[in-house]
Amino acid sequence: MSYGGRVEKVEVPEVKLQAQADSKAEEWTEAINQAREYYNATGVYTDGSMNEYGMVGGGWYVERGKRFGGLTLGKLATVWDGEVCGIRGALEDALSEANVLILSDAQAAIAAVKKAGYTGRARTRDLKIVMEGIRERQVRLGPNAVSFGWVKAHNELYGNEEADRLAKETTNLYFEDPQITQGGLKQALRKMREEERRVKGVGMGRVVKWNRKVRVAYVQCRTGKGNLQAWHHKIGKADNLECRKCRRYAETGKHIALVCTHGEDIGRRWSTWEDMDDRAKWARKEKHEKGFYTVDLVEMVFSKIDLY
Repeated sequence: MSYGGRVEKVEVPEVKLQAQADSKAEEWTEAINQAREYYNATGVYTDGSMNEYGMVGGGWYVERGKRFGGLTLGKLATVWDGEVCGIRGALEDALSEANVLILSDAQAAIAAVKKAGYTGRARTRDLKIVMEGIRERQVRLGPNAVSFGWVKAHNELYGNEEADRLAKETTNLYFEDPQITQGGLKQALRKMREEERRVKGVGMGRVVKWNRKVRVAYVQCRTGKGNLQAWHHKIGKADNLECRKCRRYAETGKHIALVCTHGEDIGRRWSTWEDMDDRAKWARKEKHEKGFYTVDLVEMVFSKIDLY
């Protein structure tokens, strides 16, 4: 696990570059040059990336001498970890420079560095190394030895494009020392749960905003437990299993959701759980005065099933 820890508190300068998000590359370049001259600093671009297989890496590009590099973190890290890794590599590569201006397109990474500076706590190993490097430089060279600035991503800034390219390349390299971060573990567990739901077919991992009644009815039908005659009979609270709607079959969750004739009357369009999870079965486009919107037929049907 990539643990951080306590670090000495430092003030991390952030440069507000005189350019807007919609400014052209020439305007950004001019703003960066002004900041470099003001701080007498070397511009260093950093970036992080994750490929389609979940591999994470960080890259950097040092303007003076056109030095560059990248580091691979592995699969149990986040893009944020890749951004911080790029900053770490940049500081280590630019040891010979006096003052450096770290230019990143990740506001979250810059904010994390500043927060670690005033709280004295770094959440990952790489962030701890970054803070120690900033502290060492400030003691040796002064308070402006390391400053940070946000730049817009993919705006044809050569240094930013190079850092982005290097970060992406490192995600395809072999790694000897993978990092396992807290954020990476949470991300992996979330993906694993989504994949399990997708494999089992239960909702296909779909995120919904149903009201309580709909959620209760859906969960009881999917689990077969709750206000169902078959369940009541199983736990000794009912004398029979007969469906209270159609009076023909046992009232199980599967029967209510997929078979009962009452479901047909209220708009059911599926006969298997897999069909219910198929968007082609549960989604219907309807015209509204402001345009078209999607009707969730699963929500509509379960809102009419009273299992409270």
